[in-house]
Amino acid sequence: MVSPSVRASLFRLDVLNLVCAFGLGGLVFRKWRSSASKWVWIAGLCWFCQGIVSSSDHVVSWEAAATKSVMFLDEAAIASWILYTLFSIRVVSYSAGAWFGFLVGALWDRQQVLRKLPAPSKG
Repeated sequence: MVSPSVRASLFRLDVLNLVCAFGLGGLVFRKWRSSASKWVWIAGLCWFCQGIVSSSDHVVSWEAAATKSVMFLDEAAIASWILYTLFSIRVVSYSAGAWFGFLVGALWDRQQVLRKLPAPSKG
């Protein structure tokens, strides 16, 4: 059985990757306004699905990799986790951050436009 500290470490690594990619996606979108960054998640999802299909004898998800062997001796499972799961988490989170940046930017821009409008007359 894998110790809870190993599982917790893997979970923290996934969350850290998610948060960093999300923030980076939002910041990059706000800076350059590239609409392609909002659609990168499709490539990440396809990559993850390709990993599931191609790795029938070893695992792709982090939890399965963590519980497959006590000391992580299954190198194929670890490679699949790094190659497919971590990469997919980063790409999908980056794209989610870009969508968030887009929505926040749209709301911010709308507020700026509304502030510049003249006040309605009372008459």
